[in-house]
Amino acid sequence: MPNTAIAGAPIPRQSHAFMSQDALERVVAQVWEQRLGLSLHRLRGHPPAGFSVSASIPLVGAGSAVAMLRAPFEVAAAAAVGLLGLHRDEVAPGDVDDAFTQLVVAVGHAIGGLLSGPNALGPASIVRGVGLTAAAPGSPTMGEVALYSGAGAIHLSVWGRWPALAARVR
Repeated sequence: MPNTAIAGAPIPRQSHAFMSQDALERVVAQVWEQRLGLSLHRLRGHPPAGFSVSASIPLVGAGSAVAMLRAPFEVAAAAAVGLLGLHRDEVAPGDVDDAFTQLVVAVGHAIGGLLSGPNALGPASIVRGVGLTAAAPGSPTMGEVALYSGAGAIHLSVWGRWPALAARVR
């Protein structure tokens, strides 16, 4: 029996695409390898706590989604060293923001390739703080993965509703 509203009309199903941990791991690992020359491996179980840098980027098209990349400051600082050619003692907070924003934009582009139909990225945003969590109120999780680099943990989550993944991803 279909779910019906009080007026008797069927309520449309709220379906959305789901991204596997394998697909998301490939996305982040490819970005890390290409941009930083570093390999990653998947962390098993729940992602660790203590993230202090979080970057997000919206994707719009056939649906709407947001990709959120989180890491401890040490991981983001290591990214700044690798991307900007700095020495560790030269890294300023703005460098960390710039580098982590570049990474979330690259990850967003790669995730856009996994989604059906044309899509575009919105402006990236970055937040630094203590114990940052990821959430997109009113949006389901489309997928998440926790990875480890030599500098520490990285967590990617994708939130939103998209009708389907690109045919090559299925």
